[in-house]
Amino acid sequence: MKKYILILAVCVFIISCNNNTYNNKIKSIDSINTKIDTLCKNIISYKDIDFSNRYNLMFGKINTFGKYINNKNLNTNMVIKFNEYANLSKFYKHISNKKDDLLYNLTLSKQQLSYLKHDLQKNLINTDSANVYFNTEKNIAEDLFKETNLFFTEITKNDTIFNLLNKKIDFLIDSLQNSDK
Repeated sequence: MKKYILILAVCVFIISCNNNTYNNKIKSIDSINTKIDTLCKNIISYKDIDFSNRYNLMFGKINTFGKYINNKNLNTNMVIKFNEYANLSKFYKHISNKKDDLLYNLTLSKQQLSYLKHDLQKNLINTDSANVYFNTEKNIAEDLFKETNLFFTEITKNDTIFNLLNKKIDFLIDSLQNSDK
């Protein structure tokens, strides 16, 4: 009887040691998944229609400018501003695709981490594999966090540039239109 109790105690000890290692990884997975949820909500808060409307507005102004390309009052500084504006419009044209890609990859990362969490909770993988899988998924998630932060930074930066340039472009178009009268 003492043998059975001793064997049972050893088994419980081994399982509890294994669970402690996995519990730390499970807590980390939960933390990463929470961060993913927050980032996804923040990304979703940017509406595709806003990007599309901004691009369409810019495209219209660029086409209007094109009508004045041979205007005698057109100068180098005006052309430079319109080139900046045209380059900025490319950002708004493609940002919705970037947004969709980020959401897809963040969701996929969360799903992979959830599968790993399940396997850890059920002790379905050995410690070495658990470490490899965890580190791989954690690194992928961290790369996605950096990419998402860059996405937010680009939006903020380009929105600021847009707000400054848009006023100048309106003024330049008005100047060109008035010079034709």
